[in-house]
Amino acid sequence: MERAHSLYESLGFRRAPERDWYAPGEDVLLWVVTLEVQIALNGPHQGVQAEFSGLL
Repeated sequence: MERAHSLYESLGFRRAPERDWYAPGEDVLLWVVTLEVQIALNGPHQGVQAEFSGLL
């Protein structure tokens, strides 16, 4: 799993340990990672920021 963690980190994802959770009925901790992106648009939505989350 270290390789996957390194890959996600190299792509700009960051851990969000406060959002980690256990799979229901399992003793498996699921890590949450986030990626902040900035979208350049013209018009009223210029400079919109979004955050994406995923599980590792």
